[in-house]
Amino acid sequence: MPIKTTINVRNASFGRARRVLTKLEKRIEDTSKANRDVSIWLLRWVNQNFRSEGGKVGGWAPFKYGGRVQKDGSINTRAKLLQKTGALRKSFLPFYSRANAGVGSFIPYAEFHELGTQHLPVRRMLPEEDLSDPDVEEAVIRIYEKHLLGGFR
Repeated sequence: MPIKTTINVRNASFGRARRVLTKLEKRIEDTSKANRDVSIWLLRWVNQNFRSEGGKVGGWAPFKYGGRVQKDGSINTRAKLLQKTGALRKSFLPFYSRANAGVGSFIPYAEFHELGTQHLPVRRMLPEEDLSDPDVEEAVIRIYEKHLLGGFR
């Protein structure tokens, strides 16, 4: 014989359950706050990637001549990749809407460094869009879980 239980629930309990579900439904429909948090997290990720000279993506290709070539022809071996003035790093800004979250730069040469060219090696500054990096995926999921479940714990 199968085991079975019956629960009698008062109407007041149904009302409370409906209010909780309505609140959850509103959180699911409006993800703009969660997307804002994801975009800010992505900006932090990009900044950490710059500080570590591509450490988040396996490291950037080194300088061709072992350092930055100075105007006088000498080599600055202590120079940091992609950080001569800091303009590129500072150009990355978070963006978000109800439908998406991201981080990007409007500096035209950012794309050349990100994708590489015939004469420029790939030096990725951004995480993969498909969340193939487990650390990025875990962080994004954690942010959405916090957003969706935050009011229900």
